[in-house]
Amino acid sequence: MENNVTVLFATQTGTAEELAERSVEELKTAGFEAEAVNLCDYSVDQLREAGTVLVVAATWGEGEPPDDCVDFTEAFTEASDLDLSQQRYAVLALGDTAYDEFCGYGKILDDAFEKHGATRLKAREDCDLDQDERFPAWIGSVIEALKAAPASA
Repeated sequence: MENNVTVLFATQTGTAEELAERSVEELKTAGFEAEAVNLCDYSVDQLREAGTVLVVAATWGEGEPPDDCVDFTEAFTEASDLDLSQQRYAVLALGDTAYDEFCGYGKILDDAFEKHGATRLKAREDCDLDQDERFPAWIGSVIEALKAAPASA
């Protein structure tokens, strides 16, 4: 059973990074190997090698990625030969309903994973400044999904 989980975070103010670190703690407690990585430090080629990916994505402005994630996002969404059919993923999208494109960046990433053939562990969770209340249920359900359908080595 493959039990490595990469928790990618895209943050502008630090909230997504904090939740990614909390995700790693919860995953390790549940028996998984996990690490948090800033999405801006990740490449599409690295994504090809990842088995299970959790994404904690903050939306900036009107649905855009955080400033340092623009290059990754363009490469990821525009890739034409990216096969992620062996990958599982879940997205925790952070946003603010005061903006027209609520959780827009999380939606962009969720759509791109689906387009490239990855399998959703659970439906995207969209948070409106209530991430601290919603996070425990999200990570709990992700861990349940991982345990219910372990990945093959």
